[in-house]
Amino acid sequence: MTTTRNATQPPAPAPAVVLADPDLGGLYDPPRTPVVIDVPALPCLCLDGTGDVGDSLEWAAAVDTLRAAESALETPSGTGRIAPLELRRGVGPTAGSWRLLVVLPPDALIPRSRTPMDGGVRPGRLPAEWAVQLWHTTDADLTHAAGWARLERFATSIGYRLDGPTHEVLIDGATAPVIGGEVILRRRITVAESD
Repeated sequence: MTTTRNATQPPAPAPAVVLADPDLGGLYDPPRTPVVIDVPALPCLCLDGTGDVGDSLEWAAAVDTLRAAESALETPSGTGRIAPLELRRGVGPTAGSWRLLVVLPPDALIPRSRTPMDGGVRPGRLPAEWAVQLWHTTDADLTHAAGWARLERFATSIGYRLDGPTHEVLIDGATAPVIGGEVILRRRITVAESD
């Protein structure tokens, strides 16, 4: 797979910080403690929406539509791999906007057109970015507040600040965040401004 790496790296983190392995294994099998990771640009299929995540008809339709588009793609290796669903919140101009996506296998034959496929699914790219991430057990209110606060404290302690939309990877075949479920939390970081 050809991946685009970040052109500029943030300053070296404190020695106690573990940089996760920058391959895809590092992205999808992080430790339960926060780490800094170099996320490569990755091809994906995505679908934008607004409103409740997990328990709305729009969300259920988006999951079904995205999975149908993913299964319709050809992969010469015939891996038959089903990628975890990923969710980016706060990606649109309206409150409650989200982007549901699946990262594609390296040999997926992706349509070259950026024109939406059936149901509004479109090919895209997960942007290359430096981020912090951790494996997290979902909070009772499904906001992951404790996990996001933990990532923010970690980023601040090593001279970064959180930036951009939140990113959640729903694992173990989950189709929505569930109370007590496992999720990978990821958020882009930038160098903190000095006072």
